[in-house]
Amino acid sequence: MVYQTVPLFFGIVSICMPDTAFFSYLMVYMSFNFYYFSVVLAILFFLLRRLSILYIIFFTAVQILLNEKILKNIIRQDRPKGSCSDDYGMPSSHSLLDLFWVTWFVLEITIGTRKNLKLKNKILITFVVLLNTVLVPYSRYYLGYHTGLQIIIGSIMGFFWGLLNFFFISRYNNKMKKWLWSWRITKAFALIDDYYKVGENPFSFDSNNTNNYEDEDQENLTVNKPLLEKTNENYNSSSSNDEAELN
Repeated sequence: MVYQTVPLFFGIVSICMPDTAFFSYLMVYMSFNFYYFSVVLAILFFLLRRLSILYIIFFTAVQILLNEKILKNIIRQDRPKGSCSDDYGMPSSHSLLDLFWVTWFVLEITIGTRKNLKLKNKILITFVVLLNTVLVPYSRYYLGYHTGLQIIIGSIMGFFWGLLNFFFISRYNNKMKKWLWSWRITKAFALIDDYYKVGENPFSFDSNNTNNYEDEDQENLTVNKPLLEKTNENYNSSSSNDEAELN
């Protein structure tokens, strides 16, 4: 391993590489994919102010905190011999985070809030995230930052972390929204709720389920149905009395 200077979007950094071949540089950029995506998420949140993006940022931060500050210090497994990083390596945070994002995104476009995307968009998103799933963990192995076992364990944990978070949000979204909407900063950001509505089941494939992009007139009609029925009864009764008087 040799240190090489590599230009990244936030500046020029010195990083360990096995050689100076093009593939090694590609692996370096894939290894730093986490930082690129984090910046993109932050920019999208400030521009779009979407609740779904805030959820991803929040649970990403939780995952990093748990893995880097707690789990690695409990397991205390060293990185591969000759690695340029001297902290613990089990499990791989990059692999964990990558599979977490991929799992969540795939669930969102299949049975979640984005299930109504066009098929070609779903195929494109799935291809990109699956390609990322292969290249990011491998880049960590190729650059000598993790053993194969550390990457496999991290990937498995990321998969289940994505499942857990998707299920948690779909189950307790309404309670979390009440909590978030009580914050002053949420009101200041004018956060847009683009997630599940009250009572919606993201695990159901029922096409009659409403989502945040549908008109709410039908819901209002259902709520006011007793009132409408009472009004109709009064109208019919009044009409009958008028006819009786005329006769």
